[in-house]
Amino acid sequence: MTTKPPEALEQLLPTFHGQSAQILAYVAARGTATPEEIRKNLNMPRSTVYKLLSQLIRNGLAAREKAGKAEEVRVPDFSFELSLHEHDRPMGSGYKFS
Repeated sequence: MTTKPPEALEQLLPTFHGQSAQILAYVAARGTATPEEIRKNLNMPRSTVYKLLSQLIRNGLAAREKAGKAEEVRVPDFSFELSLHEHDRPMGSGYKFS
């Protein structure tokens, strides 16, 4: 399992909303997909698909695979854990930690 440092969280969180999240959900549901399938089925511009796939791959949330001459993308298994410590919470927040 790859662990990202806390400062990487700012780069990782945007991938869980908007068009990035749509791509993740689409590929996860299908198992694999080509960038062209993603473009057609999600009605996204080709440049957007490639840009977002690049970000997802760089962040470890997607992987490229060769399928004959075509290149497919898959979503590997991953987990997302947050651990907050009492000293990390804002003053006056109502959070309780055990």
